[in-house]
Amino acid sequence: MGAERVSVEAPELVRVRALCKSYVRRSSPRGSGRQVLALDDVDLTLRAGATMALVGQSGSGKSTLARCLALLERPSAGEVWFEGTEVSSLSGRALTPYRRQLQIIFQDPATALNPRLRAVEIVSEPWTIMGSGTRSERHGRALELMERLGLDPQWGRRRPLELSGGQRQRLAIARALALEPKLLILDESLSGLDLSVQAQIVHLLREEQATRTLACLYVSHDLDLMRHVAGELVVLHAGRLVEHGPTCELLASPQHPETQALVSALPRPAGGPAPTPRA
Repeated sequence: MGAERVSVEAPELVRVRALCKSYVRRSSPRGSGRQVLALDDVDLTLRAGATMALVGQSGSGKSTLARCLALLERPSAGEVWFEGTEVSSLSGRALTPYRRQLQIIFQDPATALNPRLRAVEIVSEPWTIMGSGTRSERHGRALELMERLGLDPQWGRRRPLELSGGQRQRLAIARALALEPKLLILDESLSGLDLSVQAQIVHLLREEQATRTLACLYVSHDLDLMRHVAGELVVLHAGRLVEHGPTCELLASPQHPETQALVSALPRPAGGPAPTPRA
């Protein structure tokens, strides 16, 4: 799994400006609480077709940033721009085009998939909501998409709990790709999977990126995995973006203490030098 680079000439897909997100933490249900800053003045640009990873320790703000990008949570301050349109102030039907262009996949697909639906119904659900095609057409398209992502069409009648963890994650990806989004956010989606399954899913996503312009944003605490996956790394610490750059350059010469600590924790051969990231 080698990280890929995207030309700086690729058009800008997402821009985040001075993004902040705070929460009120109460010590008791009736307490006044105190404000906790989860994201602090984050600026970020993601280009079309790029593969970027948000890394950092637990509590660094990675998932909060991903949820703010997906507008599952509203930023407390700042802006989110998508293809030149400021979307963080939109609501209701005005957000529909943006929702179709961005899909997010979570760590545990079992909690994100309706256990009562069969696999083929889960994949075709976005088309059903949009009223796209007949039921038979949606069924056929869903089976084709499942097969493309390594899911046997014969499994179309199975429910999520009848599938393995890796198969459920493929199913979640198939549903996310049904609307052909321009940005796919994977929030710890590879965590807990076997290494072989991780490699298969990354390969499947790379194939999707090769056939069309799809940007992938990985959220992960696993720098060892992300150095082989992402062309760009963004390091978060205590809600702030502390370092950002091409993966190979950043890992070869980390400047911030947080990045240095993450790199120093990477596995290396006994008695050997620090690992060299693959380009």
